[in-house]
This record gives sequence, C-alpha cells and structure tokens, in this order.
Amino acid sequence: MEGIKIFLAILPVFIFALYVYIHDTEKEPTHMLIKAFVFGMLIAIPCMYVESALSSSLYFLQKSYITSFLYVLIVIALVEEGYKFLATYILFYHDKNVNYTFDMIVYTTFLGLGFAFFENIIYLKTLPLSSVILRGFTAVPVHLSCGIIMGYYASLMKTDKKKFKKNLLKALLIPILIHGFYNYYLVYISTLIRKLFTYNQSIMITYSLLILLLGCLFLSVHYVLSKCSLEDKKIKVKK
Repeated sequence: MEGIKIFLAILPVFIFALYVYIHDTEKEPTHMLIKAFVFGMLIAIPCMYVESALSSSLYFLQKSYITSFLYVLIVIALVEEGYKFLATYILFYHDKNVNYTFDMIVYTTFLGLGFAFFENIIYLKTLPLSSVILRGFTAVPVHLSCGIIMGYYASLMKTDKKKFKKNLLKALLIPILIHGFYNYYLVYISTLIRKLFTYNQSIMITYSLLILLLGCLFLSVHYVLSKCSLEDKKIKVKK
C-alpha cells in the first residue's frame, strides 16, 4: 500500500512537469529545472513553521465563515505563494538562462510542483489512499496553475519595466486568491454544504463543484500556457 501511495504522490507531479516542459520551445538546462524543483521542496519547510506560528496567532479569525477566508488567505495562501515568489525572484529573475518570455513560467511551475511533491510526501503517512489520489487531482493542479500565472506576470515584469509594479502585484495577488479560495472551499464551504444536505448529497455537490471550478481554472491556465508557448521569443526589455 505504501508503495502505491508513493507512486501516486509522484505521478501527477511528473505528468504536470512534463506537460509544462513540452510547451517550452527553448528548453531550459536540466540543472536549472532540478534547482527549481529542489528549492520548491526546500521552501515548503519554512512555510510549515510560519503557517504554524500564524495559525496560533490568528486562530480567532476562524470564528465565522467570512473571517475564515481572511485566515486562509494569510496563513496558507500568502505564506506559500509569497515564499514561491521570493524564491523565483531571488533565484531566477536575474538569471542569464531566463532569456525567453516562456522561461519564467517554467521555473515558477517547477518550483510549485516541487512544493506540491514535498507536501504529498509529508502527508503520505497520515492520509488514506483516497486522499492521496484526491491531492493528485486537486492540490497539485492548483500549485501548477498558480505557478503558471505567477510565471506569466513575472515574465511581464522583465519585459515591460513601465508596468513592473502592476505585474508584480498580479504575480502575487492572483495566485494568492486562487490558492486561498481553493483551501477555503475544501475546509469551510464543504463543511457548510455538509450541514445543509445529506451525506450523499453533500459529497456529490462538493466534488461536482470542485471539478467544475478546477476544470475552469485548468482550461484558463492551459490557454495562457499554450499562448505563451506559441509566442515565446527572446526577451527584449521595454524601458
């Protein structure tokens, strides 16, 4: 059973990494891809401690459904996407290998997938097989989607200096909102649905809505990924 869980924890990460890689017209060096993936795993460690500290400090926000969204945004989404953005900016933004417009997307997604992989491994001992499978179809695509969006706007940060601050804000804010709503839905909205409907009804409604929402998200980021891949070109900075 443990072997199956490990395989299922690795498989979706590998598939989505390959999905991004084949869209890259000018392939990135292998050591840079490994670097991004490994640092994605490493930044998950401080995130756990920061989230634990913030959770203890801001637990009072969980008293209502409205403030709980703020709790999720700060404690989970801001911390995780914030660390990913910092790692992206420090490690890759000024790197000489980032010389095509698609490159930032590659590195941010590999960072995100490294993060998702670390989470999957950490949860192996505590989660049942069904939850490991669920993470492969939900949490991993969310990290991928946030990485694609972050990379898209980070690339615009490099190519259009006049809109640097605007694109920086989007590179952070949009992934934070997506990540935050995903966690809020799984924890709070699903709980509300369970209170309003019978067990079987709540399961059907919860997962039907989740599939619909994630489907719309994935189609959107697939469009962005495909468009950026087709329009991939040498970076020329607009001052």
